[in-house]
Amino acid sequence: MMVTVWRRGAGGKFGDGAALVDHEIGPCVMQWGTTGDVDGGTTAGDDFREGDYVECELFGPAGADVLASDILEVDGVRYRVQGRPITQAFARSGRLTNTVVRLREVSA
Repeated sequence: MMVTVWRRGAGGKFGDGAALVDHEIGPCVMQWGTTGDVDGGTTAGDDFREGDYVECELFGPAGADVLASDILEVDGVRYRVQGRPITQAFARSGRLTNTVVRLREVSA
């Protein structure tokens, strides 16, 4: 599947934010992980909101242009990147195989 990567463009000279720009990477494969509920409270520092989350890993081509600040869109659903993408390599040859990106979708 092809994945759309949304990234904030360069800001103006006065520090204002720019529009989101997008590009596609692929072909990619997703491995679904855990799902769960998030219950807010005073210890969580919020106002008792509830939400659901889905965690997964995206396996894309080696050298895919993905940053930790990007938002990825898969089949119309947007996911936030969790941490820095990791590029995997074969142990013996050192040949790059793919890029692994941890994602999380939160719906409230």
